[in-house]
Amino acid sequence: MPRRYERRRHCPPRWNAQAASYVGDLLIAAAALALLPRRRLVGSDVERVGWSLIFVSFVPAFVFDSLFGSALPRLAVGAPDTFPAFKSWFDLQFAVGNIPLGIGAIAVLLADACSDQPTLLAVVDDYLAALVCGLALLGGLA
Repeated sequence: MPRRYERRRHCPPRWNAQAASYVGDLLIAAAALALLPRRRLVGSDVERVGWSLIFVSFVPAFVFDSLFGSALPRLAVGAPDTFPAFKSWFDLQFAVGNIPLGIGAIAVLLADACSDQPTLLAVVDDYLAALVCGLALLGGLA
């Protein structure tokens, strides 16, 4: 068996989860960048600002998530005194990412609801989704 397959077989399962999480974060950030020029609401940049904020919310995710995902287990075992500080910093980064995500998603959904041809079938769906995003925003502020 070639060496590259032997090495992959011996990787801890958390590396596979970290890789999947990292790729997912990158895909969502890339999708937000791809949707940046889209304008459902004519004469307004609300949707563009919303997609920008969604992209910004995922930058800490793909930078810090991978970093702390590999460092925190080692700190918990090797340096239990410093672990709470790094864990608190990770939790703060995660919560701070929810703030621009909530604001950006609300902006995108409300711009869609006010457009001539909304993407979602009923306006109620846009407002319900915006409410859920508002709850994510409140979770980030709490």
